[in-house]
Amino acid sequence: MFVGPLGQSSIVAATRTAEVNSSMGGDMDSWKSQGNSAGRKRVLVVEDELMIRMLLQDMLDDLGHTLAGEAGRIDEAMRLAKQAEFDVAILDVNLNGEPISPVVEVLVQRGLPFVFATGYGQRGVPEPYRRTPTLQKPFQADALAQALEAAVPRRRN
Repeated sequence: MFVGPLGQSSIVAATRTAEVNSSMGGDMDSWKSQGNSAGRKRVLVVEDELMIRMLLQDMLDDLGHTLAGEAGRIDEAMRLAKQAEFDVAILDVNLNGEPISPVVEVLVQRGLPFVFATGYGQRGVPEPYRRTPTLQKPFQADALAQALEAAVPRRRN
């Protein structure tokens, strides 16, 4: 399963899926077991496309994580960023034409990690945060698992 812009051709999607699978060097089952062994993360999802939020929820469930909250608008995202309890956030860089920067500032103040999701490449990520883990849409669950692991690494005993 992958997340991408709505209306994308299934041929392009299938090609992209195969490219990502081969470049990731693994399969979904190995990422599921890694996600589960890393511990459940409570994830805030900020995404304006309902279908993408639903796909993300499925991916998070498959990886052994829980959806701590979701928002499709900046005002909702700001409220959750300030008040909700979660381990990591996945942030679309552009919510209905509004930049995600105010939400990022709240997360930084709270010391909470986040991952960007964008169809714009690195140029879509706010300049000060270009080293933050970023998912390039469309993405698959294995790329999501890697980004979450980069944002919230497993604790070593």
